[in-house]
Amino acid sequence: MTPGQTAIALMVSALTVCACDDAQLNDADARPLDVTGELSGDTGAAPALPEVAEIFTNRCSPCHIDRPSAGLLLASGPELRGRLMEASTQQPALRRIEAGAPDESYLWLKLNGSHLAADGTGAQMPFQRDPLPTDERQTIRRWIEGGAR
Repeated sequence: MTPGQTAIALMVSALTVCACDDAQLNDADARPLDVTGELSGDTGAAPALPEVAEIFTNRCSPCHIDRPSAGLLLASGPELRGRLMEASTQQPALRRIEAGAPDESYLWLKLNGSHLAADGTGAQMPFQRDPLPTDERQTIRRWIEGGAR
């Protein structure tokens, strides 16, 4: 390598290191992962209820779609948002969804596995299945943060 080629290679390497800014990147969408491994960063407008309801339909059957389990029915329809805003039957001090506050929303705590720290009961949801994929949990979290509309 000539001295000029070496200098160019060093500059490219330096720019590559600087561009990464010590953040880990998720290849799926090139957003940084925070220290917990969750996707971070604003991803635009908050999802709407139909997008979240689709996750519930795909992931929460048969326990909460066809029949209410723990008093929660997640079947789509005009009453869904109202049912989500009610107090949790497992932890009545918390609403199932507290619009704008996912960490005060019992449903989020159950999905995230942190419900026991909030004096909740039972298992992480979905029951006896793998936790929701990170992208689906983050869709629900962004929906709650955006006002759960």
